[in-house]
Amino acid sequence: HVPSPLRLLRLANGKRCEFCLTSGTNHVRPGLGVFACWNCVVSGKQGRWNRGYSRNSGSSSSIKLTKAWKTSWVRYRKNPIYRTILSYSRVASNEYGTNHYFWSEHRCDASGERVGPLVTWGDVDDLKGYYDQLKTAAAAKEAAAANSTVDSAIISNVAAADNGNDNEEEEEEEEEAAPSLSNGEWIEYYLTKHLNAPPKENYAEFNETFTNTVQMADRISREREDLKKSKRDDKMQTKVEKVEKMLETLKALINEPFRERAMKAYGKEKYLKSGMSSNQCMFLETPFINAWLAPYIKSPSKMTKKAMKEMAEKINVEIGRIEKLLEMDFLS
Repeated sequence: HVPSPLRLLRLANGKRCEFCLTSGTNHVRPGLGVFACWNCVVSGKQGRWNRGYSRNSGSSSSIKLTKAWKTSWVRYRKNPIYRTILSYSRVASNEYGTNHYFWSEHRCDASGERVGPLVTWGDVDDLKGYYDQLKTAAAAKEAAAANSTVDSAIISNVAAADNGNDNEEEEEEEEEAAPSLSNGEWIEYYLTKHLNAPPKENYAEFNETFTNTVQMADRISREREDLKKSKRDDKMQTKVEKVEKMLETLKALINEPFRERAMKAYGKEKYLKSGMSSNQCMFLETPFINAWLAPYIKSPSKMTKKAMKEMAEKINVEIGRIEKLLEMDFLS
């Protein structure tokens, strides 16, 4: 239903479910167009003020706001027209698994304004019945036309003579053409004539606003993602630079001749492409040095001057042992 300006204002400023008036909710329920909490949607704990509209009475309703229409039912499998009905754009439902959840019955809000989707759970079978009526009427009309060609010609001649002899007689109104069954025209006719649905033109402004809002939201989302990615990349690049500076400073404290080999690092390019800022940005080719420096590579700020001096002494001790080992004659 097309909301009035007052209802739009209420929806824009809503804080609580408009049915139970107790549960908080912060958005209009998708697919229903009402400000309803999940409990009211699935369990039907509406407030006493909720004036449900139905064809037979305007009494209050205590049933849940939605009702499942199951495609596993036999009538769905045996009648392909149900697929046409459920897939039509103005027959709103929330599809979940094999079920289509429809607005359970026609309702009004606290001010008496019709709210929610146009088509309810009960209207689905009514639409199918209406289709069968049109189909039967079309078949009967076609059979009658085929079996009474002569009679139709006689009646037409008599009608033409009567119109010619009495110019003052008003022309008989033409019978309204039945809606086509080959497209959604018959559904539109049912919505207009039986459910008093507004014409599509009345939704143009809302559809345009919705489309523009979705496009704007997508654009803002992309801009935020790009900004987030840019900040993340800058953060990762800054981290790499800090680690490189730390390793260069530490390398200057390492004794020759193993300084270059011991402090050789790799993995910077892979880290920058990964987009995972929490990962270790570089690895040392020397296993024991890599294990010692891993905490500082992940968090360069932990590497104080004292810690760097102690680390350099620790590495020099191990390198010295390797150097002495290589000086042994039996290894030459």
